[in-house]
Amino acid sequence: MNKIFTLSFSLLGSSSFALASIPFGIGSAKAQEAKTTEGTAADLGVMEVNLKDAVKFNWGFQGALQGAGTPNQAGVGAFFPLHIGNNSVTYVDVLVNANFGDYNGLSSIGTTKVAGTTISTSTRLGYRWLNKNRSWMFGVNAGYDSRPMATGSTVNDDAITDSQTPFFQQIALNLEAKSDKFSVSAYGLVPVGNYGAGTGNIAVINNNYVADNLSTYGLDIGYNISPSIQLILGGYYQLDEKDQHYELNGAQSFGLKTGLNYDITNELQAGVIYSYDENFESRITGNLKWRFGGGSKTKKSESVIAVYPVIQALSATPENRDVRVANNPCAGVFDHTGGFSGPQLAYARNQQQLNSRVGGHQIAGNLAAATLNLIGMGSSIAAQNSQACADFRNSSPGTRGLRLVPSPNLTPQDAQDIRRLQQARAVSAAVAGQRALSARTHANFRRSFR
Repeated sequence: MNKIFTLSFSLLGSSSFALASIPFGIGSAKAQEAKTTEGTAADLGVMEVNLKDAVKFNWGFQGALQGAGTPNQAGVGAFFPLHIGNNSVTYVDVLVNANFGDYNGLSSIGTTKVAGTTISTSTRLGYRWLNKNRSWMFGVNAGYDSRPMATGSTVNDDAITDSQTPFFQQIALNLEAKSDKFSVSAYGLVPVGNYGAGTGNIAVINNNYVADNLSTYGLDIGYNISPSIQLILGGYYQLDEKDQHYELNGAQSFGLKTGLNYDITNELQAGVIYSYDENFESRITGNLKWRFGGGSKTKKSESVIAVYPVIQALSATPENRDVRVANNPCAGVFDHTGGFSGPQLAYARNQQQLNSRVGGHQIAGNLAAATLNLIGMGSSIAAQNSQACADFRNSSPGTRGLRLVPSPNLTPQDAQDIRRLQQARAVSAAVAGQRALSARTHANFRRSFR
């Protein structure tokens, strides 16, 4: 870094020396141009702008098309300045959106389509300030977002019953900085409530599928290509509460996004964003914002606000406020107390009986023997697991709150069966690559236990 600064100052010094060597006439022309430029900047009067004139209450409409875990939505929002200092603003920003159903044939969360209409909210309390020469705006904001999510049919035509509307919540933290050319925004979205991060809870949304709101941590960098067009490049990391041990396909992955924002007028902005991650794959969404009010009544200050993005940014609505959700097929079968349900315990006990068939042939703790045991009984295991999931689908919706922590109220026999089931699944996952054994080897192995 020091070498870079040394090189920069060296180049600056060389440039100054070269400029001083230019003949007097040319130097005078340059000096006159610099003076003109300086005068133009002074005429803009950015340092003289009273923020109480430039930062006002504003409100408007916003809308967005469905994206990676986010719904089609439209609503109203408002920016409330609480305190305006000489170089700073404390504010509250509130959004209320109506969430609509997904496109026909495309789910915003995975396989199950979101149905309409529900109402989501977002609130931010923030503080923004300018540096001494007002060339940069810095800010920090935090808040709470909520989203009830109605669900409907699936994109793969699975028969769906007992559709649920889980209620997701999150808290958010955002750090931001903006100049006339660049912007940087770092954010974190952390689920709270019944399906909060670290609870192990996932929501049942119908008889076949579960869903979870995502923890998301990201960084967006913007560059103003022109006064009205901004290029956005960003990356994010997402994770959920799904447990791979129970064969639930998690959404944990890194993602990238890019987009363009276009300021049609000072009040109207349109944007398009492309994102990609392993869970949602490629997604494209568009958005529109239309705000009214705010700014000064004088033409001079209005021109400054229009020219200087840092002044505009003081009263801009914060970004990255959607509650993101992903869903996957039902895999684990649990009851509302936090333990395994009856069908799954039955599966575990049947598994124990099947294990006893191989008796002395299976050496305790011997992975190879356990592998052969599971391969030999693969068809039976698959049939029982399918039956257990079918029983779960037909059970009462009130007993389907999923929790990945066994209940302390289980009997000793239940606890023992759970441990056996966990061991069986762990071994099954470890030897999944051996499923390609030849049919002849498989048949010979099964005959050896008759």
